[in-house]
Amino acid sequence: MASEIVRICSTFLIVELMHQGRAPQEACLEAALRLVGRVPSARPYQAAFIALRRDGEYGGASARPGFAYAVRTCLADGLVDAPHLPVTE
Repeated sequence: MASEIVRICSTFLIVELMHQGRAPQEACLEAALRLVGRVPSARPYQAAFIALRRDGEYGGASARPGFAYAVRTCLADGLVDAPHLPVTE
């Protein structure tokens, strides 16, 4: 799965989308959508992305349910359940 994530340049896509003004979470969802759209065989596997913008805004997303990431800021401290793509099986 890692090779598929690299092959479609997922992290590059996330950085470019944030550069264009998209929120980190939105950019991560777009990367997950691109992954399962271009590599249908990846659908049964978990793939997740986390992004942090230089102003401190963060976000994450996954291809399937069940991914959480830790956040610690002056306003938040704990696990965040990442949004995921709709499950279609």
